Formats: sequence, C-alpha cells, structure tokens
Amino acid sequence: MSLNTSGFKADLKEVYTRTYEASGDKDAALDAFIDAFADKLEAYIRTADILYNNGLTAGSAPVTGTFNGHLQ
Repeated sequence: MSLNTSGFKADLKEVYTRTYEASGDKDAALDAFIDAFADKLEAYIRTADILYNNGLTAGSAPVTGTFNGHLQ
C-alpha cells in the first residue's frame, strides 16, 4: 500500500480541531496535539511499502551488500 497523504492530512486536521476545541488551556491543548500527532505520524509511516529489488546477500554471516529498492 502506498502512503496515504490525503488521509494523513485529514487525520491531522481532525486532531488539531479536537484538541483546540476541547481545551481552554493552551499548554494542555498543545500537549494533547503533540501526543496525537505522534500517534498519527507513526500510523502513517507504517502504511509505507518497501520495495526490495536486490543487492543484499546473507548466509551464515551478517547480511552484506547495498540495498536496491525504494519506498512506495
């Protein structure tokens, strides 16, 4: 699955709106936003696919070589 940028933006907008409206305390709202932002960012990054083409070798030794691939 490719990264869902539009969904990520919508999630951030929802988090911002919810934390801004729910608190009259600026510091508490900022803390809540940062916590939720970190959770949304981690979920967004986990949707990335790593496409591996070739380049790494392994056997009984540690993996060696150059990773040939990219994020989608």
